[in-house]
Amino acid sequence: MPPAAPKPYLTVVSVLDVSCGLAAAELAARLRALRACILPHVDAADLIVVANGGLPFAAAELAGVLDAVPDVQVFVLADEADRDVAFVAGIESSLGDAVLTVDLDGWDPTIVGGMIEAFRRGCDVVLAESTARPSGVYWAARSGFLKLYRLAGGADEKDVMTQKVLSRAAVTYVLGHGDAAALLRTLAMRSGFRTERVVSTSHDHAPRGLGSALAKGTVLLTSGTNRGNVGAAGVGIFALDRALCTGHLGV
Repeated sequence: MPPAAPKPYLTVVSVLDVSCGLAAAELAARLRALRACILPHVDAADLIVVANGGLPFAAAELAGVLDAVPDVQVFVLADEADRDVAFVAGIESSLGDAVLTVDLDGWDPTIVGGMIEAFRRGCDVVLAESTARPSGVYWAARSGFLKLYRLAGGADEKDVMTQKVLSRAAVTYVLGHGDAAALLRTLAMRSGFRTERVVSTSHDHAPRGLGSALAKGTVLLTSGTNRGNVGAAGVGIFALDRALCTGHLGV
């Protein structure tokens, strides 16, 4: 087996929905934990947070997050978009050799090292796959949504978590596609990239019931509509920094 590539420069992209109600201090704590988890496995890292539809806390509190977490950028989508559109908006600004996408409410820190090692072995797409077993209510509700989604022309794939690592080649491929958000969602099915799945056994992030199924089904059914196909530039993205404290937004 050829030796693994050197430790990469990694860009981490996460999406923060305006409706999540997360406080600024909690966001900073989660980003610090994420950064601490990643640093042993990389040469360098930076973090991009896409606030989907606005910040869930007062804008003036953002300076505290930027002071507490090194090498973090925050972007705001003026209108709430499909989560894959929001992830693409962040990925567009990534500079790393690889990109790790995570949901701050549903990521498994125990497999981050394994995912990065798979990238270093030559994988272009590394997916986190959950073995957690949701409730029967979840599966019944989700099955109905998937039937409607397939009738609408949507592609389905085995359940994977938002957490994935993409090589720079995979990132370039996604961003060059006419519907980058849809391709990001089904990349493992629709490309010839070398792909590996890393299994997460954590039940902390498993969907548990009808509410989770409704949320996931809504994402599936709205994907591919005009909301899901809007490009990052079309939803109005703003970069936020300490200038926000004086009332100025950088575009």
